Amino acid sequence: MRDTYKREFLSGRIHITAQTKIHQKPSETYFKDRLLKMIKEGVYNQDNKWRNIWVFEYKGEMLYEDEKVFYGYFGKVKEKGMEQTYDMNKHQFLKEYVEKNIAQAYTFFIINPETQVILFEEKNSLKHKQFIKMFEKSYNNFYKTNDQIQIDLIQDETKLLEDLEKKKVLHISFNLKPSNPEDEEDYRLVDNLLKKARANNAKVEIENKIEGLKFDEKEGFARQGVALSGAGYGDYEALVEQDGRQKTIRSKDKVLREDFDISKFSNSEILGILKRFERYRKREKGDKNGK
Repeated sequence: MRDTYKREFLSGRIHITAQTKIHQKPSETYFKDRLLKMIKEGVYNQDNKWRNIWVFEYKGEMLYEDEKVFYGYFGKVKEKGMEQTYDMNKHQFLKEYVEKNIAQAYTFFIINPETQVILFEEKNSLKHKQFIKMFEKSYNNFYKTNDQIQIDLIQDETKLLEDLEKKKVLHISFNLKPSNPEDEEDYRLVDNLLKKARANNAKVEIENKIEGLKFDEKEGFARQGVALSGAGYGDYEALVEQDGRQKTIRSKDKVLREDFDISKFSNSEILGILKRFERYRKREKGDKNGK
């Protein structure tokens, strides 16, 4: 029997619309309270012929670097009902009523309420796009209000920039959101413009089809836009030229994965996951103390 299994984890930023509404001032625990209530009580019934239901299992919380994180499982079960079974003694396929809900696919997740970062496992049976889509739907269906969530994947900004700098970027289109709760120097100029405009989101296009765009200036819009996207506050699509050929590249296609060999999700294993993703976590902790 194998002692450990390979697990792939991704990281994302959870956006909640109440934080971007000027007339609302959510409490400091608003995000955590809303998520925990949904995870402890929420069930999303798709009401389809496959009898699929999306459910949570809350496992607990722990302290990491003076921040409380909570964790659990999210996945799909098949509602009890008529199922095709097989009788080994009779060597027959039978159709009979199964009383219990059958687990079909579920994965482990960790949420840091302070940074609004979610780390989650990806499996062949539950890919990241479906995980994100159904996690969002579960929350939005549970509350049934305009206060909804959206999850954007966090990328490695360095790798994004390296990829763009190797090519002649003719045009880039950003879909950006103002940061919340983080505030990093790498994207602060563009971020402040969005916040001063009271923007919930912004679509910005820049181009230079003759010389190509520059990404080496830290205060340049192109570089700051990539940094904001990489931090989980948007995405971009770029038209590039390489070896005389043009193609489109998208930040959403560059999924950042971290691999782990894990036996079970003990406290030490969870700490190992958090530490590996440290560089994609809130870096400027001193800012909270006004330093």
